[in-house]
Amino acid sequence: MKTIPSSVRGGDLAELLAIRQFNAISNAINKIYKPGVRFNIYIADSFYIYLYGYDARLKEYFTGMKKLISDYPEIKIIRLSDLCSELNDVEKQCKLNFEYLYNYWYES
Repeated sequence: MKTIPSSVRGGDLAELLAIRQFNAISNAINKIYKPGVRFNIYIADSFYIYLYGYDARLKEYFTGMKKLISDYPEIKIIRLSDLCSELNDVEKQCKLNFEYLYNYWYES
């Protein structure tokens, strides 16, 4: 099992353990099935922005997660925002929805 430096940020113990588990599963599969396996981790960043608004820690999280999996070619991170063909419209709508919700909760 590969070691992951503690200096890499992006996620918590849950992400670290999941990546190590994926690696262990991949190693076991590669012993009996040479094409191996791939794991896709979908991260709902647009949904996070929708719920909480943009937070600068998002970029740090994603950068850290990419570093965390950089030695694991069988693991790929896919951001929801990358899947959206009209990201600008989605972000604008998320910001508008957040503003409406914030104002509603603030006034309540």
